[in-house]
Amino acid sequence: MQSAEDLISAHSIAVVVRPADENPHMPQRSDDLDHWRCTISADGLDAFEVHVSMHQDHGGVPPKPSVVLSLVMADVRTFRGCEGYADFAALLGIEDGGDDPAAVAAWEELGRLSAAVAAIESLSATPVSTA
Repeated sequence: MQSAEDLISAHSIAVVVRPADENPHMPQRSDDLDHWRCTISADGLDAFEVHVSMHQDHGGVPPKPSVVLSLVMADVRTFRGCEGYADFAALLGIEDGGDDPAAVAAWEELGRLSAAVAAIESLSATPVSTA
């Protein structure tokens, strides 16, 4: 396993972090979180944007690039482990796979990000630890 930091360094992955008013893809209540809009890019890959949210105990400091990449990769791995939307909704505490608009938006966003994360994962034969 390699760290996200090692992957970023080895493949010159750029992560630009900017403050955001909200995380439009977060289905849970987020009043106590700081939100960040991030652009991830590398040579040979299409740049993509993600939103990440950090608890205010983090101090309002922008997350490090390795934290952004680790969070996104961990979320996508969770998404990939779900058998479908109902499975994902259950993780969020939504009974019977109910069509909660925020949960559906999160599911769709993770589907979009899955391809982008796959492109980043393809840069290295060594898996990345998200811990």
